[in-house]
Amino acid sequence: MSLNIYVDDSRPCYAENDIIKGRVIFDCPRDFHQIKDVKLTFSGYSKANIQKVKGPAAPTVTYRSKCILFEKERILVPAEQCKVPPTSYEWQFEFRFPPHVESPNTWPETRPFRVDENQPLPPTFDAECHNILRKVSASIEYQLKAQVFKHAKGLFETKSPVFEKVLHLPFVPMATRAHTHAIELEKKQKIDRTFTVRSLSLMPENTDRSLSVQERFKAWLSPGQLPYFSFSVEFQYPSFLINGMPIRLLLEVNPLLDNSNAPQIPEIVLQTVSITLVSRTAARASPSLMGSMSGEVDEETTLLSKTSLRMAVGGQMDLAERFGQILLPIPVVTVNTFNLSRSYRLRISLVFECAGKLFNFDATDLEVVVLSNAGMTVKKEALGWATADAGYSHPRAYVAYNSDEQPPPYSSSSILPEWRSEGKPSI
Repeated sequence: MSLNIYVDDSRPCYAENDIIKGRVIFDCPRDFHQIKDVKLTFSGYSKANIQKVKGPAAPTVTYRSKCILFEKERILVPAEQCKVPPTSYEWQFEFRFPPHVESPNTWPETRPFRVDENQPLPPTFDAECHNILRKVSASIEYQLKAQVFKHAKGLFETKSPVFEKVLHLPFVPMATRAHTHAIELEKKQKIDRTFTVRSLSLMPENTDRSLSVQERFKAWLSPGQLPYFSFSVEFQYPSFLINGMPIRLLLEVNPLLDNSNAPQIPEIVLQTVSITLVSRTAARASPSLMGSMSGEVDEETTLLSKTSLRMAVGGQMDLAERFGQILLPIPVVTVNTFNLSRSYRLRISLVFECAGKLFNFDATDLEVVVLSNAGMTVKKEALGWATADAGYSHPRAYVAYNSDEQPPPYSSSSILPEWRSEGKPSI
């Protein structure tokens, strides 16, 4: 015996309002007695597990949350006690991805989570991370689940299916796809700083030599009489990053002659460059007997790190042209929903040297949004045939069928008196 789900014209990933069509096939080579019902569920869930990090001897307590984004159920066989003859049974199905979350909002409004009524469906998500305080495991998944139940003998009735198959459907909404933000992708954000150096080293006769102790002491006593030189540093970065694609970062260094009295323009040298992507995963669990819990975990990914460069700089410089492509690793896209969120920031650290003095250019909290290149993030093989063999079963929560909806007819590939139907049923 086997239970199969097949999706017609499967896609690498789906978006809102996309239609899912296919078939559920139940192969029954021998009589299967006392079948109760067969159902198909199309659903989306947002899950989070949070643990406090404790010592090795301390008990571990996990706080869990599960938000139902939407859930659509179809009964393929009504709940009747019957005997299924040995043959193959097939049911067609059709679902549509909803454009918005359909579950009622019962979560309080608090950053960085999103709980508004018109919240669009979030993208497929999966992450595990930890720091010294918390362990966080979070996911957003969309699935088709076919289940076969049978009547149990005895006093207590089990709610576990005797056959079950889950087929996961990758979902990336249009709002998180790069081509939706084509205009914004061309825009750059910028931060700038102005640095001023006062030193006797700016004098031509002191170039490439160290000042004596007496000269240093004299400069310390009369700083207002020292020659000075100012220069500006501007760093440009995109507000939107594309999953798995190169990042273009621009650095521009210019002398400010209107704010300088040095007899000559000194050399400005880039000594160190460090660019880090910081991802923050936040999750929260609903109140329970143990209370509620929230946690935030930051993870750092080094995009570029160079030291001891001694690189003279002036004008605009593309860091990718100078150091090679700066590739964005393949993280999940930016997402926020009821009980979890994922956000990103850039951290920039540059060190310049001018006239023997060091100047730090630091920016630690540059918020960026990571978008999906939908054609690269999901393999097409993720969809297609899926099979569950006899004996494969495990507990699952039972979802009551809405009796107001009429279940579709049940038919086999051969016409039988007990299950006579014209054509193949669809739902």
